[in-house]
Amino acid sequence: MSNKPTIMLGLKRVLQLLINGKNKSTISRKVQIQRSILDKYIAILEHSLKSYAELLILSDLNLEKITNPVKDISENKRLSYLKNLVHPILRK
Repeated sequence: MSNKPTIMLGLKRVLQLLINGKNKSTISRKVQIQRSILDKYIAILEHSLKSYAELLILSDLNLEKITNPVKDISENKRLSYLKNLVHPILRK
């Protein structure tokens, strides 16, 4: 995606502002993102169990792995359900 560098720059800016003690309203205004999206990213970052400073020094690739983890589709219940529906149709 062409906008990933922009997203990572924004996320790193959010981390810098959090480290500097800025509140969510200020961060949202400065980075120009919705407060709900900011709350989502903060929750994901806090779930990583790394400090904001540790997250800030990560490469874009490693930061992306934390913020956008690859989901294991083998555990997806909806996918399994759909496969069970389609499989008999495909056998015909």
